[in-house]
Amino acid sequence: MNEIEKLEKLVTSEVFKMYGLVDGTKGKLKYFEKMLNLSPEDLKGAGELELSAISLMIMYRHLQHHDRIRAMQIIQSVPNRRLKLSLEVKLLDTTYINPTWGPWSKSTEELESDLKVNEYISIAGMITGATTFSGMFAWDFYHDNIKPRKVGPKSIATIVIAVILFANDTALNANQDEVLRRRVTQQTQENPRTSTMFKTKSND
Repeated sequence: MNEIEKLEKLVTSEVFKMYGLVDGTKGKLKYFEKMLNLSPEDLKGAGELELSAISLMIMYRHLQHHDRIRAMQIIQSVPNRRLKLSLEVKLLDTTYINPTWGPWSKSTEELESDLKVNEYISIAGMITGATTFSGMFAWDFYHDNIKPRKVGPKSIATIVIAVILFANDTALNANQDEVLRRRVTQQTQENPRTSTMFKTKSND
């Protein structure tokens, strides 16, 4: 077994364990289709190679440089161009731009830390009475500021705060969903996110 095959075997095993996946190939692909917002066209004709490529994309941020090169070789060998492009964009976004765009790429500790920040900002917004961006907010802002032409520094600050709170609420929901996804099998087996690649802190 060469180094690429060893990496492929290790990572796929870890990812299946993390999410408690015991179904066959089709069941696993269906799970990832929903989790990663893939389309049926992305997974048309998909099989074991595609499962490996998806698993490597999920773990890509946490791989060493030489393993990233090997992982990319497997991902680029996927024949479906739609899926290959989708995986490449997702791993580049979460590795080099912003991990928040893909909560599935975060370690458990990263998620827990981000959740604390999200919840603090959300609570601070409620305490101060700040309003998050919504359809109602947009209408009220237009009616109170745009229409009567009263847009000034205070109005701009209101928009900025509303957008920040909206982004925070979106991240909060995404992080909460991922935490719940990882805990779904805790009652029946070892924590699926407790692994050699995504370690959690000991309670000791």
